[in-house]
Amino acid sequence: MAQLIRKLKDRELQRHDILTTETRIGRDETNDIAIDNPGISRHHASVRWNGSEFLVTDEGSQNGLFVNGQKAATWTLRDGDAIQVGKFELVFTIAGGRPPASLPPRGGGPSIGKVRNPLPTIAVTAEDVKRVMADVESRNRASVADTGSSEAPPNLRAGNSNYKGLAIGLGLLVIALIGVTVFLLVNR
Repeated sequence: MAQLIRKLKDRELQRHDILTTETRIGRDETNDIAIDNPGISRHHASVRWNGSEFLVTDEGSQNGLFVNGQKAATWTLRDGDAIQVGKFELVFTIAGGRPPASLPPRGGGPSIGKVRNPLPTIAVTAEDVKRVMADVESRNRASVADTGSSEAPPNLRAGNSNYKGLAIGLGLLVIALIGVTVFLLVNR
């Protein structure tokens, strides 16, 4: 299987399998290999399989495409070639030394594994939380007043507040969301 090995200063960062006839490289997250770096264009380059060989092509990038230190518009890739995009190097390799018999077209092959958050981002300020808490507290006071009892119901007595459970639940949710975010960023 063909791969591009992303490196920075001779340190391997990530291996990207080439799974379709076209692999797009660039800063935009819609690329198959998205590299967030200002020296890389949104759609910098692409690696294509034409049925017999892999070609890397500059897609009109601002800083150009370099293969093995030479500027190139299009280059036929050989095992071990180093593609320079921004400050990163993508080393092309064919595992097993043989090119693939065929690859599915882009979009028709297996999923590359992009995960996006389907939910909108919600910003909650401290003032929002205080306002909601005050509203809940005033409703609870009203329900105590409606019962005619001078004693608060069990769920409102000191030390037995539902707020603790709510706060713990929200805290655990925040921790879980942070964990998922870190996981997705690390495995991007």
